Amino acid sequence: MQLKRVFPDSLILDMKINSRTQERLWEISRHCSRFWNAALSQLRNPNEAVVGTIQARLEHLTSEYPEFAGMAPSVQKRVLGTLDEVFEQYHQAEQDYQAHRRPDMPVLPRNHAESDFFPLYFADGDLRFDQESNCLELHDGEDWIPLPLPEKDSKESRRGEGPGLGHTIKSALIMFHPDTQRIKVEINPILEDIRD
Repeated sequence: MQLKRVFPDSLILDMKINSRTQERLWEISRHCSRFWNAALSQLRNPNEAVVGTIQARLEHLTSEYPEFAGMAPSVQKRVLGTLDEVFEQYHQAEQDYQAHRRPDMPVLPRNHAESDFFPLYFADGDLRFDQESNCLELHDGEDWIPLPLPEKDSKESRRGEGPGLGHTIKSALIMFHPDTQRIKVEINPILEDIRD
């Protein structure tokens, strides 16, 4: 496992995870892709689109598609927030094209393929740190998925602190890197510092 700091208050862990846990994360990723595609479909169809806060859209989507109701709320909100960002970028690019500030016409946001890992963002009540087992735990449906963290070679690790951040882990971004076939986890107490 490699440790690498990206932001002053964040840490990226390059983790080798057992195949059962990795498949579980892929399962959540595929669910996120389906959730993204359903939300995108509604945004493309003005008759179906729900205007309002992310929470209002989330409630509408989960009532329309009950299979998404069991997803962790922080994961769902991140998917919708990312979709909003992509549409903002598209609209900005479209304005730039109309004003002749860019040569090519922008492409509408597309469906997310289930074969591509969807970055998973866990925060709030969907994430906890078990200092006794030194595990980051991710909430999914009725279950908690344990991700064992590395031990530090110092006195802090013997006191049960996490790898470099103590007990301040408030959010985690789970990514899959196809080149290495490894899961990377960015843990961070500051939401604004997490970008995928």
